Amino acid sequence: MRNCSDNITVVVMEICQGTINKLTQLASEEEHYRNLKRMYEGCEIVLGNLEITYMEHFHNLTFLKVSRMTHIVLVQMKMRRKLLMVVFRKH
Repeated sequence: MRNCSDNITVVVMEICQGTINKLTQLASEEEHYRNLKRMYEGCEIVLGNLEITYMEHFHNLTFLKVSRMTHIVLVQMKMRRKLLMVVFRKH
């Protein structure tokens, strides 16, 4: 957030491109995690889908600071012997 003259406040947000991979795994799980982190670290608005897939219980996702997206959020995580999958759709 920046303050400009005449009491105008400008909000600057980091925008990034989403993905359309769905549940396709394009690399090893560790490489996939590194790509996810590289794409979304510092991102606040995702243009497209936010797809968080093939994550293990030990992966640190605290870098995700996304507050808005234009399409769906797909979360799929391996939690020991269980699979967690959540899809949020924009209304």
